[in-house]
Amino acid sequence: MSMSSATTVRFNDDTKENIERFAKLIKRSRSYVINIAVEEYVAKNLAYLEELDKAIESIDTEPTYSVDDIHAWMNNWGTKEEKPFADILDEKL
Repeated sequence: MSMSSATTVRFNDDTKENIERFAKLIKRSRSYVINIAVEEYVAKNLAYLEELDKAIESIDTEPTYSVDDIHAWMNNWGTKEEKPFADILDEKL
């Protein structure tokens, strides 16, 4: 079981009133509302930033493709010469 600790957060009056109203509507405490909001915000944004870091790191280890390569592949869709993306890229490598 994880321990909890207190942290002081200052909200502007409108935000504080909205938190209080929301907490009353869902019959939960302000602390609950704030905890859930922060947990969801941090989880979402942490996952995004971690994926972004992985993408940036992969630039040195994974192939990258120009917009022209992507457009060339898309422009052959529906034609007799249509090729899988990997074939288009193999021609460039």
